[in-house]
Amino acid sequence: FAKHQVCTGRKTSTDLHAAHAKERRLKAAYDAIASQKTGHLDFDGFSRAYEATGGAMRRASLRRVFDEADVDGNGDLDFREFKHCLRRGDVGVLGAAQTRDDAAGTTASVEPSE
Repeated sequence: FAKHQVCTGRKTSTDLHAAHAKERRLKAAYDAIASQKTGHLDFDGFSRAYEATGGAMRRASLRRVFDEADVDGNGDLDFREFKHCLRRGDVGVLGAAQTRDDAAGTTASVEPSE
């Protein structure tokens, strides 16, 4: 059975439960930092949340991460955009900003959430 699961790529109920729990935690984190007025996350909120985690990325690099994540270009991240940004982690837009900071001689540590 385990070999069949690996070959088909099907998720077990435990995998699905863990994925739903992760989604709920991520949504709760987003809701905690998103604007109470709009329900979306603007750059200032994104920046404050990042800095609160101890992140050391330069503001210009963080702005590039935000702008790349803002797919619809409205100046805010909705939950889908926020989630996508975090899931890409340091192999996506966050990693690109990390690389640019490293090339500039600064150090920045970006840890993707779970």
